[in-house]
Amino acid sequence: RISVVGDCGLDQIHDSEIASPEEVREKFGIDFSRDIILVTFHPSTLDCQTSVSEQIGAVLKSLSAFPRYQIIFTAPGVEQGAETVLEAIRHYVAEHANATLVDHFGNRNYLAVMQRAKVVVGNSSSGLVEASSFGVPAVNIGQRQKNRLAADSVQHVSYSAIEIRTAVERALTADFQQ
Repeated sequence: RISVVGDCGLDQIHDSEIASPEEVREKFGIDFSRDIILVTFHPSTLDCQTSVSEQIGAVLKSLSAFPRYQIIFTAPGVEQGAETVLEAIRHYVAEHANATLVDHFGNRNYLAVMQRAKVVVGNSSSGLVEASSFGVPAVNIGQRQKNRLAADSVQHVSYSAIEIRTAVERALTADFQQ
């Protein structure tokens, strides 16, 4: 009576219409002619030895190494520490012309951006599930997704700006993209 059917996030890919690039550009100003790094990061309470400000600080420091890419941030949910993450992202976006924060894409638009991203960076389950289904590499940071099944296209790193940057660089190589 038990069937193993996979992750529910995959149903959204197959059962819903993903927004067109034109729709997303019109609504959010995203330029699909530029390479995209999609960042979906949530504060992680499982990583209690690293403060939330250190967590997001390492992510943002690593992303500064990619000025030619369009960096699209999604806002975290309402979990503890989310305001710290959001404040740091807003500050980063204010100082980096290549960065944008979208408070809420909605599923159709989020999947449209992910499908065309060069890499997904963060600690969201979407980096392990949906990104892999689109053939988009992901850099999973910290322990938030610990013990979840992940494809070979997912690189797991700690809260080290150097580790994160190196993993993103690797994900962006032609060999890894292939």
